[in-house]
Amino acid sequence: MYKIWLSEVMLQQTRVDTVVPYYLQWVEKYKSIRSVAKADYQKLLKLWEGLGYYSRCKNFHKACIITANDYDGEIPSDYLKFRALPGVGDYIAAAVFSIGLKQTYPAIDGNVKRVMARVLRIKNITKRNKKRI
Repeated sequence: MYKIWLSEVMLQQTRVDTVVPYYLQWVEKYKSIRSVAKADYQKLLKLWEGLGYYSRCKNFHKACIITANDYDGEIPSDYLKFRALPGVGDYIAAAVFSIGLKQTYPAIDGNVKRVMARVLRIKNITKRNKKRI
């Protein structure tokens, strides 16, 4: 599930063809959550260089440290505990649990929200309206 999580983080706001070489280099060097947790942040950042949105790398590192320390290096099996990690939003949590654990969680990204807002004739996507979507 580590690789699914990493790929979802890297793919935020970034095209697949851009991510693939970064992803392959990353998983070659850092094979587990524990290896990311133990890594020097500056080395991680250097490997991330060129992907942009560097807070993703920072949050992923922080989340891996928490996961290594609090969950024995495994992604928490509780959805809400995973969702509470730095940088893990609704979409990433749903995608990881759906793909990695075959659990039914809707992975609703910005594109899906926009389409559903049009279908439901919602002009402003507020917190209340997000629940309708």
